[in-house]
Amino acid sequence: QPERPIYEPLYFETHRLHGAVQNAPQGNTPEYNFIYSATAVQNLDEYDEGKYNYEIYYYGSGFNTNLTNYEDANDVYPRLNPGCTHIVFTSDRTGNLELFSMTTDGGNLTQLTWDNASDVRPDWSPDSGWIVWESYRDGQAEIYIQTYYAGNVTRLTQDDAFDGMPAWSPDGSKIAFVSYRTGGYRIYTMNTDGSGLT
Repeated sequence: QPERPIYEPLYFETHRLHGAVQNAPQGNTPEYNFIYSATAVQNLDEYDEGKYNYEIYYYGSGFNTNLTNYEDANDVYPRLNPGCTHIVFTSDRTGNLELFSMTTDGGNLTQLTWDNASDVRPDWSPDSGWIVWESYRDGQAEIYIQTYYAGNVTRLTQDDAFDGMPAWSPDGSKIAFVSYRTGGYRIYTMNTDGSGLT
């Protein structure tokens, strides 16, 4: 089995982006508002030498705000909740990749996961009550879910192959994810309790 796919950050003006740019949900904020993770790059040689850190930015008409502003850590994979009040993201500020949340002004920083393995690529449920993410705590990438406030963790996938990159369906009934279980990276869906795999 090959290693999990790695995507090179894009270079745009003075920033290298990490992952996808997420548009703010329409109906709550203007559609041109979005969040992203990037590192400011003044010298590409320094980037290649690892002299950088990723921060999370909130961009809109007339503003581009660094929300994390933590020099000694990388803050990546930001996801804005449907109510546009909180952002969940991955950070290595504790020395390990864990999930954190904060309000959209960068306040109320809260650590959500506590494990020695990497917890990455979170996504919100449509009601903002749950978080699904990719974790390596059982030796390979699997999909986990937890309530946002109580933090009750449940493993949803049980396979020796890569299972990751989860995304919640708009109606809240399904979770889509990428798996290598058939010898190639394909998209699957399942119910929010891990049943009904298709």
